[in-house]
Amino acid sequence: MPRMHRQINQFPPFLIEPEASSVEDPTSIVPPFGLRHPLNYFRTVAGVNAYWHPFRWNELASGLALNAGYEQGAIRREFATYVVQQTGDVVSQEHSPYHTCSVGASMRWSPKLETFVRYRGRSIDDPLFAIDKDWGATNTAQPEREDLIEVGGTWTPVPNFLANVTAGIDNRDHDSEITEFEENDYPITCTLWYAPTPRWSLTAGYGFYSNWIDQQILFPSDDPTVEIWDRRRWSHRGRMRLLSLGTAYAWSTNLTLSGGLEMLWGRNTLDPLEPWPDLPGYINVVVNKTRYTAGVDWTPRPWISACFRYIFDEYEDESASYLSGTAHMFLAGASLFR
Repeated sequence: MPRMHRQINQFPPFLIEPEASSVEDPTSIVPPFGLRHPLNYFRTVAGVNAYWHPFRWNELASGLALNAGYEQGAIRREFATYVVQQTGDVVSQEHSPYHTCSVGASMRWSPKLETFVRYRGRSIDDPLFAIDKDWGATNTAQPEREDLIEVGGTWTPVPNFLANVTAGIDNRDHDSEITEFEENDYPITCTLWYAPTPRWSLTAGYGFYSNWIDQQILFPSDDPTVEIWDRRRWSHRGRMRLLSLGTAYAWSTNLTLSGGLEMLWGRNTLDPLEPWPDLPGYINVVVNKTRYTAGVDWTPRPWISACFRYIFDEYEDESASYLSGTAHMFLAGASLFR
């Protein structure tokens, strides 16, 4: 199953103030001095998957299925070579190969109940990291290894109702001369689907995500008691809750109306560390977000389809009120198959 993805980027077509007024300043971060060409990406992936029902002949265990997979991929980047001004060293981040393996088992206990357990492991070589033009490599949030274990199940007591629950443990770590960190996530999701009539369906979902990070962070300091480039281990915590509601109604055989509501609550905190006890107050994030959607899907002929979506976003950042605001978004599309 080979896959390829190509992303090409370019400089912004124009600059805004105060960027435009500082173009001639050699210390500026804007062209032609500091702003670099955005990275271009080329991702290639190839892998295999296998499925096995070992007990098809046994009535009690015939619902057991085993699966395994392996992927090998690489990310190639353009415009990812940097020169460190202080030392003259050349730092290249043009290539990041990775390997992914997965195994899992599922059991269909009855036509109404199915459970599963699965594992996925990924190893990444030379993940992307931040570069300071004066001092070189500083930090990264990209792991060198990731391990994910998930368990869950699906219950379908009647043909027009379905419930799914999934819980997992996701561990990521990085240990190199650039940084050292360990991150643990504990995602829990629950999804419900109900169709009161053949034309009308309702969906509801809830997700809870808990995130814990211990990471070495390297940054400059203006405190005379601290080394200019100080590396210390910081503890981050984050939690996010997501509630989603949706509905779809088949007005006719070729016209479907849909609508939805999403509500998100997110919190990020940083434990204080001497000699910067006030730093967490500048970094903590408290975000509430609400999204409303409405849509129409139209299929006048089996080979013609069109869709329209309206999305209204309301974003509130309690820790930085100037980032709060609203957005109106529109999406339209059409397809033709012959």
